Amino acid sequence: MDLFRIERFGAECLDEEDVKAKEMHLHKLIEQRRKKRKSNISEEDETKTLKKKKKKKLADDTEECKQEIVVKEKKLKKKKKKQSDDEEEEKESEAEKQKLEKKKKSKTKVDESIGNALENSEDESSILREDSTDKRSKKKENSLEGVEIEEINEQIEEENEEKHNNDDLQQEPEKEHSFPILGKQVHRSKGPVKRNLPRWLAEPKIISSRTDTQNEHKIEELDFLSCNTIKNLERMGVKHLFPVQSHVVPTVMDMLKNKKPCFPCRDICVQSPTGSGKTLSYVMPVIEAMSKNIIRDLQCLVVLPTKDLAAQVKVTFDQCVVGTNLKVGLVAGVKSFAKEQESIITARPTGFHTLIDILVCSPGRLVDHLKLTPGFSLAHLKYMVIDEADRLLSDSYANWLALSMKSVQADSSHKIFPLTPAKFSKPFQHVQKFLFSATLTENPEKIATLELFNPILFLSQSSRKKKDEGQNVEGEEQPPEDQEVNLKTYVVPDQLKERMMVVEAHQKPLALLYLMKNEDHQCALCFTNSIESTHRLFLLLQRFKDIKVAEFSSKLNETQRKGILRDFRQQKVNLLIATDSMSRGMDIRNVDLVVNYDAPNNAKTYVHRVGRTARGGEEGEAVTILQGKEVFHFKKMHQSLDTARPIKKIRINEQAFEEFEDDYKLALRDLKTKVQSEKKKI
Repeated sequence: MDLFRIERFGAECLDEEDVKAKEMHLHKLIEQRRKKRKSNISEEDETKTLKKKKKKKLADDTEECKQEIVVKEKKLKKKKKKQSDDEEEEKESEAEKQKLEKKKKSKTKVDESIGNALENSEDESSILREDSTDKRSKKKENSLEGVEIEEINEQIEEENEEKHNNDDLQQEPEKEHSFPILGKQVHRSKGPVKRNLPRWLAEPKIISSRTDTQNEHKIEELDFLSCNTIKNLERMGVKHLFPVQSHVVPTVMDMLKNKKPCFPCRDICVQSPTGSGKTLSYVMPVIEAMSKNIIRDLQCLVVLPTKDLAAQVKVTFDQCVVGTNLKVGLVAGVKSFAKEQESIITARPTGFHTLIDILVCSPGRLVDHLKLTPGFSLAHLKYMVIDEADRLLSDSYANWLALSMKSVQADSSHKIFPLTPAKFSKPFQHVQKFLFSATLTENPEKIATLELFNPILFLSQSSRKKKDEGQNVEGEEQPPEDQEVNLKTYVVPDQLKERMMVVEAHQKPLALLYLMKNEDHQCALCFTNSIESTHRLFLLLQRFKDIKVAEFSSKLNETQRKGILRDFRQQKVNLLIATDSMSRGMDIRNVDLVVNYDAPNNAKTYVHRVGRTARGGEEGEAVTILQGKEVFHFKKMHQSLDTARPIKKIRINEQAFEEFEDDYKLALRDLKTKVQSEKKKI
């Protein structure tokens, strides 16, 4: 209250003594508060210092513990090292003991062998040998424990040298229990590793690739063909058999005549160049074998990769079955599916009956009919012909073979188990397979899917190369023993003339025009790598009216393709631009030039392309248009072929293309407008 009064009414209302007393009291209070604060601060400092001391003690204790642990670990490690060192020393001592024992044994053997060798020697040599052996024995007795293996080897080498130098010393043959000689190893050179091929691949029947009159056989002189077949061949204009036909047909006919019951015929594999007569090689024996059939069953299946090639083979069969009761069917997409069903099978009250004996088909249509046509099966099949086998066995055509073999084995007469009395009434029937191609595969996985039975391989080789090497082409049945058979060595026709042109990329159309105008070619076939490039090249060359050009690709429908092929055969079209779909098996006569506008990707494609000319013994020419960067790879690919002919280069002056440049520039403008208009339509 006094302080309140002083603050409110001033210091005048109080006495001086009272004021002094109050001031003293206030000073005391302030000092007490200061002391309390100091005491609090000191207590906090003490607590902090205590905590720090405790932490330091804990840290010191932990460090001491760690140090003790490290010391203990070091001691344990030292103990382990000592134990391991002791064990190693024991092992080394045991090994040294074993080595010493082995050395002693080997030394005793050496002494024994030396003594045996010296017993039969003459007197002078024996004296020399005894002195040397005495000296060595003394040395050995003095240093038995310190002798190493190298010293023993040196001694043995010295003894061998003395044996060779002493002429009087008689050398005895080695005994059965001879001691091993330690010394330098003899390194023997190993020969090249050869492929371990099956016997039918390693030992093929070699035939010539030439189709001239020296290797042909007249039809009138053949005794393995019937009169009806000979008449049909003469009607077709065939007067001679080519080497492939004269080897394959008699072999198959001999198999069929001498066939034993319940024993299948061997399968046939043929690799021969294009235009060598492979089609007639399987048409003639199949017709000869089936011409006496009374019951109509589907007994022969001919599979080809494209419908154009299937239609071509069907025409050949139709010409050869004249005068027989055989009927040939075609299922390759040429007609509608319903019409194909009506032509191959019919439904009767007794069940489904086939209308054909021989079926020529493409793999896609064959699969469709096996799945969708009721009553259609391959249960009575005896012969399966696979033309262009390397392409049909590729991954894109892999499904047709499995389904075909499944349909063949569906009939009970093709199964062995279960064994019942009915099985013995119908003998097991094997489907004889014929594989034909200019580039036959040797992949064991693909060949294994065919399940070939003891096959025979007929392999064509270039006769020019053999004549250069001094070998005889006629009558050679097997290659030399040191020569390895390689199915990848493809053959081109011997009558083919091969050349190449090296130009810039923009000059390739001009090079094609140069070949067509400056050289007298009436029927030329040009190959490209795609449908688009085929179409653009066709549009570009339409500008040049003096060249009758057409295109052939899978983009066209069936009627267009037939019309173009008809005009090309009748030479209404001078230049036909096509894709690689036409390079397989298509037989077009009078083709005197094949142009590879785009370089082939591999040797197989090149062989099939150039095989469209020089067919049936006629002459032909193949020209490949290359860029500078493609020359090396093309020559390397060409060297892999079975031919000794170097490819020639067409040399062109810089002024050779000047006469075509003006028309070529106008043609490029027209091409641009045509391509833009076609894109707008799409």
